[in-house]
Amino acid sequence: PIFSLNEMWLEMDKIWDSLHLNNRKSFRLQNIGDYYSHPVWILNGLFSIRDKESSNHRLLIASYIKNLDKNKNICDFGGGFGELAIKISQHNPNSMVTILEPFISKIGLSRVNSINNINIKSCFDTKYDIIIAQDVLEHIENPINLTKTLINNLNKDGYLIFANCFHPF
Repeated sequence: PIFSLNEMWLEMDKIWDSLHLNNRKSFRLQNIGDYYSHPVWILNGLFSIRDKESSNHRLLIASYIKNLDKNKNICDFGGGFGELAIKISQHNPNSMVTILEPFISKIGLSRVNSINNINIKSCFDTKYDIIIAQDVLEHIENPINLTKTLINNLNKDGYLIFANCFHPF
């Protein structure tokens, strides 16, 4: 990559600050959509494709899912740029992968538009065998409530996979 993970996070922080957002105030009272719709998330998506560690995490998750007994209906919650969903669809061609993302970019859409076993939704309307929340919970105001929502949208004996970094960088 052209820059480091810390530099990527600094760019994201600059946008957060430029939009006058505050993680000590309720997100419902702020224009969080402006942040998650900002082009910095395209840069973040491109970074995650090129960053060896990020790419390896996605590959490991996709490989792990392939070996699960229930892997036909998969949700990449907060799937953003679509990279994890692409990896999962390649490793699990007989599965349907839903990217559940209210702020997907046009580039993210175009990356997955022609892949037959990926679709995009902005909210839950069905239950899933597997729900993955990679690098999502640390962006949520109330991760415990979101976790309950994720559990409620799992099929019986489904799998919930988290990969998050709460360490304050």
